This record gives sequence, structure tokens and C-alpha cells, in this order.
Amino acid sequence: MANTKRLCAILVVMISPDAFAGTWGSGPFDNDTAADWLYELGNSEPGYVVETLRRVSTSHGYIQVDDCVAAIAASEVVAGSLGKPHVSLPESAREWLKERRPDTLLAAAPIAGKAIARCLSMEDSELRQLWAESESFEKKWLAETKGLLERLPR
Repeated sequence: MANTKRLCAILVVMISPDAFAGTWGSGPFDNDTAADWLYELGNSEPGYVVETLRRVSTSHGYIQVDDCVAAIAASEVVAGSLGKPHVSLPESAREWLKERRPDTLLAAAPIAGKAIARCLSMEDSELRQLWAESESFEKKWLAETKGLLERLPR
């Protein structure tokens, strides 16, 4: 009987919805989508960063959460290439940048700035709209994202 109760307790923990919850924080790499994007970056060339940014900067209309999250991660890589990395820029991204010439992403800086501006738009950005409903919107996400925009040349 004791073993049956223990097995049931283990199964409840294993199938609990919280066990499958993704990571979500205000930092540029504090979510599963950014982690997935970074994983793909490891096997990619600078064009991957540029394409991610263009998908947001040149799109018309509403921008989905995942596209903005990826654009923020890509913009952080661009900022890192300019010598202005976020303190939480993952080591994998730092290594990726070391393996490439910094100027390979120089042309992506204006695209990154435009993409971040679109992600900050209340009308166009699902990510901003979702964060606006949060208590930590202004002090965390908005501050982080505006800080990124300030580290990118205009």
C-alpha cells in the first residue's frame, strides 16, 4: 500500500501541468522561445540573425509573440557584436560572436533597431500587449527592451 501511494505521488508530480510550464521572465533570454532561437544560432551564419530581424522589421500588421521574442534575442546578439552586450548574453552567443568578424552584423544594427521599435508598439506587438497586463511591465520588460534599443545605433 505504501508503495502504491508513493507511485501515485510520483505520477502526480510527473503529469502536473507545472512540470511542463515554460520559462518566462523579463530578460531577453528568459524564455523558451529565445532559448530555442539561441540553439539554432549555434549552427547558423549571420544571415540567420538578419532574417530573424527582417521578419519583424519589414512585416506589416500584427507581430506574434514568438517573432518578437526571437527579434529581441537577435538584437541582443547584434548589440553584443557592437561591443554592447546585455549582461545575460549567454556564453553560447558570445562564443558564436567570437567565431565571426564583428562587422558581419554591423549592417544588421538599423534593422535590429526597427525590429525592437515594432516590438515596443502597443498596436503591432502581441508581446508588448501581453506584458502590458503584467505588474512588472514597466519596471522589468519595458525597461529591458528600451535599454536594448538604446544600445543599438539609430
